[in-house]
Amino acid sequence: MSDTDSAQLRSTIESQKAQLDQLTQRISDMERSTQKLKEQNQKLENILPYLQVQADKIAAQSNSKIQYQNFIDGIQASNDETNSQLLQQDLDDRLVTANFGYYCEQKVRSEEPVYIMGEFNQWQPELMERVTDNIFAFETKVLPGYKYRFNFRIGENLRHDLIQDKEKDENEQDVNFKYILENSSDISNQDELIQIPLFVHPLLKQKREEQLKLILSQFTELQATIVQFESSELSNFEDLDESTQREKLNQALIRNRSLLAQLNLQKKVKGFAESCGQNQILQSSLEQIIIFEKESTILINLIQTLTRGKFAKSLEENPIYYYFCSYNVQNNEILLKRVFDNNGILLDESSQIEVNRKLISTETIVESYQILFGQEAKEFKQDMLNNEVHTFKLKYTTTVKYVHSWQEKELVPISSQPEVNFADYTFSAWSSGYPYSITNKIHGAVKSEAVRVDQLSKSNHVTVYTNEISSNVLNIIHINVEVANDQIILEFLYANQDQDIKDFQDFKSDENAKTAQYKIIIKDQRIFAILYSNGSGSVEQLQFFEFRISKGMLASVSTCCRLNYSQEEMFVQVENVPIGHLVSLDKNAIEELGQSKPQHELFGFCTDGYFLKDLKGYIDVNVISLDECNNFLENQDKIALPVCLITDPSWNAQSKYVQKMQIESWTQSSMAISRLY
Repeated sequence: MSDTDSAQLRSTIESQKAQLDQLTQRISDMERSTQKLKEQNQKLENILPYLQVQADKIAAQSNSKIQYQNFIDGIQASNDETNSQLLQQDLDDRLVTANFGYYCEQKVRSEEPVYIMGEFNQWQPELMERVTDNIFAFETKVLPGYKYRFNFRIGENLRHDLIQDKEKDENEQDVNFKYILENSSDISNQDELIQIPLFVHPLLKQKREEQLKLILSQFTELQATIVQFESSELSNFEDLDESTQREKLNQALIRNRSLLAQLNLQKKVKGFAESCGQNQILQSSLEQIIIFEKESTILINLIQTLTRGKFAKSLEENPIYYYFCSYNVQNNEILLKRVFDNNGILLDESSQIEVNRKLISTETIVESYQILFGQEAKEFKQDMLNNEVHTFKLKYTTTVKYVHSWQEKELVPISSQPEVNFADYTFSAWSSGYPYSITNKIHGAVKSEAVRVDQLSKSNHVTVYTNEISSNVLNIIHINVEVANDQIILEFLYANQDQDIKDFQDFKSDENAKTAQYKIIIKDQRIFAILYSNGSGSVEQLQFFEFRISKGMLASVSTCCRLNYSQEEMFVQVENVPIGHLVSLDKNAIEELGQSKPQHELFGFCTDGYFLKDLKGYIDVNVISLDECNNFLENQDKIALPVCLITDPSWNAQSKYVQKMQIESWTQSSMAISRLY
């Protein structure tokens, strides 16, 4: 190679080297510039959520969408490092310190961490500081002027503080909330406080908006399947024929099911609209909820009234009968309870055996059961209460056994009507051998009567229910005795002022050659004494309790009674006391009174021992409340029930009722006064 060629080659290499160095420098400059831009963008991304919230607040205050969008667009378009530093500084100046706390009633183990999560940190758990084993603290910076939602986590379990304010979030979960204000003096009353907007994290907003669209779509689809029904169609329900009654009630159940489904979706719409700041949708949802709740409340009250005390049968070859216990409003479900055991014996309502209960949807009640109305319901009720095949009639004797040197009588069943396998039942008896309860081993206690066949036996206690009709006539409504024989005979006598117990010691046979075992002696309009004779000549005076009933008296009906009408303690007022057995020194006064029967539909039966068949003791009552005066019936129900099911009302129930009457009296007086002016 010549010197000329070598010189030319060296010149070319040096030129290329210079170009390469220049290119390398440019790449290095670009990398530094790119890194700087990344840092600027990262800072902007860090402050963008808070600036988004700030923009939301400005937009709400000015009600200007243009100003709001320009503000956000200007922030997002800013790539100037100096501007971002100013914005960051402005944001830092606006942030205030927020302190959150959590109190746990039980001590939290030292190895268990407690976390806080909320809208301010995108619901990501952050460790709280342990102050004590019950108290935990957390401090952070937030924008003032918002309501912040938050919750806690202990280990893997979500918790909320029971002491702090709480509400439902968009998922109907309980969350705590706290108002963070720049200056607490800015708020002068509670109305202003609840107007403070909910803090919505911008990075969570889009996801919630998508969920909101899905729920709105589901609501639109549901509306296309809604069954139209007007509650006014039930206004003349009792005048309709049986098939129309059944059809209308089924339509009401289906309509209410649709309403509750719409209501549940609108509550979800409300939650998500609030959580993503969609105020227009939120307002519309609130209006819809009010409409649905109003109609549903009307339908629920009608359904509860129309199904109370009603019966239904399953649609199968051998139907099983149930009665309506209650209507679960929240889940739109009906609680049914079986009427008879597997041998057709009437079940004792006080028996709370789970196998007898069915909680079913309104859809199932419409498709798989037939509700009894009209003549069918009337005939079923008469058969249930009066047909002896539904009562366990036991004949028994006793044997003597010794328990720790004490002598007791043990029941020995002999026969029953209807015929059953005694192994399927248990017999609970007093020390006298008398069975106070007969229980089906599967279905629970049943309606029963027991008669001892081998000898006469006295009752240690007698309960008599009386009503004073006039100053000289006493009405014996109902009598319970502990034991019974094949034929129990009671004699009612009214004593003169100069007569005493010794004047009634002689038990004589009547015109039919029958001798009473019990004498009920009345004096001065009260039960004076009850005497018992076993036929051998000896006479004993028995303990007794007299329960006086009067028209207008207030009473409670216990939840443990045999009444298929309400699952809670009822509060009633006695409307009418029918005539049972009248006793008086004035025979003409008795003849003038004649006879009377219960005026309303019968509910329940007596199982408090043996009672006279012609003294079943049904009285008419007005049902004021179904739940011990926590709520009052708008239109009082009128039913007839055995007098032995009522008790003295509790002080709590009476005070609530008196308060209600005082308010009504005051309201009526105020209205009367206002009409004078």
